[in-house]
Amino acid sequence: MKILSIGVILFKKIIAAMLDEDFGDITDVDTGHDFKIIKIMEGQWPKYDQSQPRPKSSEAGSKAEVAGWMDSLHDIHSLVKQEDYEEFKTLAQSIFPSHDAGMTNPKSAEDVADGDYLSKMQS
Repeated sequence: MKILSIGVILFKKIIAAMLDEDFGDITDVDTGHDFKIIKIMEGQWPKYDQSQPRPKSSEAGSKAEVAGWMDSLHDIHSLVKQEDYEEFKTLAQSIFPSHDAGMTNPKSAEDVADGDYLSKMQS
C-alpha cells in the first residue's frame, strides 16, 4: 500500500465524486468505483482536470486481498505529532508576547468539543 499525496484541486475532485449521489459510495469495497487520475502537463505544471471516477462499479479485490490490504494499512496517526499544550503556549508567547492575556486558564484539547475547538482557538 502507498500513501497518495495530492494537491488541493485533485483532492476537491475526489471529494466531489464521493459526494455525488449518482455514484453512491465510491469507496465501497464491493460496489465502489475506481478513481482514474489523469495527469496532463501544461508547460511545467500538471493538470488533473480530466480525472474522474470510472462510471462502472467494480470490486476492489477478493475478500482475501482486501483483508491483506487492511492488515497492511499505514498508521497515518503516527505521522501527526501532537504538541504538548504548555510547550506550544510557551512558543506562542515568545512569538506573540502581546497575546498572553487571552491564554489564561485554557482548556485542554480533551475538554473542548470538536465543533467548539475552532471558536476556542479564535478567542
